[in-house]
Amino acid sequence: MKEGTLPDVTFAYFPDLDGKLHKKGPADVSGVLEVDERLQRLLNAFGDWERALRDHVFILLGDSGVTATVAEKKTAVIDLDELMQARGYRNTPLGRTAAPDDDVAIAVNGRMCYVYSLSQRAPLAALVSLFASDPRIDLVAWKEQGWIYVRRGGSERWLRYREGQAYRDEFGKLWDVEGDWSVLGLAVHGKERRIGSPEYPDAFSRLKGSLDSHQGEFLVATAMPGTELHVNRSPNHPGGGNHGSLHREDSLAPMIVTGKGRLPSLPERQVEIKSFVLSLIQIQRKW
Repeated sequence: MKEGTLPDVTFAYFPDLDGKLHKKGPADVSGVLEVDERLQRLLNAFGDWERALRDHVFILLGDSGVTATVAEKKTAVIDLDELMQARGYRNTPLGRTAAPDDDVAIAVNGRMCYVYSLSQRAPLAALVSLFASDPRIDLVAWKEQGWIYVRRGGSERWLRYREGQAYRDEFGKLWDVEGDWSVLGLAVHGKERRIGSPEYPDAFSRLKGSLDSHQGEFLVATAMPGTELHVNRSPNHPGGGNHGSLHREDSLAPMIVTGKGRLPSLPERQVEIKSFVLSLIQIQRKW
């Protein structure tokens, strides 16, 4: 920066904020203040803040949101080890290859998990019913005969959807939808009557992406706001914060773009950021 020899794209990553928000929750601003101080140091390296903005484009992006976890551990933490034991299922321990007598393997990431059916003793339908029986589970999703099914935890309500022609979402994709729209808080918006959910942003594409990401007999489950999942000694943060679910509190992140020249249309989703940065490079090379 001081020498004026930056390449087309430079990334500066500030990971410490994540740990602070896990520990203290989203109301804590101490980590934000530290990030602000480091940003000032970066701008100072240019010698002049106005010149930095005149000569470069700056993108400030959060990688996800954080949802506060309630302080009372018994309420906050959904113990999936206990859930499996109560049903008599054998869960594969962390760090070990699944054994022939294992029934289930679970991979937890904060407020979501993948749950794999490994034996006929634990068929996918039974696992769906088991997870949906806990009202602290927000959503359970799985694939079946070309449809993606989504069931609301603590209820019998469900919907299913697939790529189709009946409804266009906010991002232009077409879907067929059947069942109870309230499961995902779906509504029709605007003059173009596009389907979408303020509670679960871009829900159809994101769920489809997770369920199409690899092979296997599995479901995806997410936790209600205020709660998080636990299995195989995974870390938890009662009284702090966590993320990973489809809910808007986990999903929405800030983005600030400013600086040199004419900026292309801003991306609405993180999956569009790559093309946005590439278009910036093309524009800047013309200046």
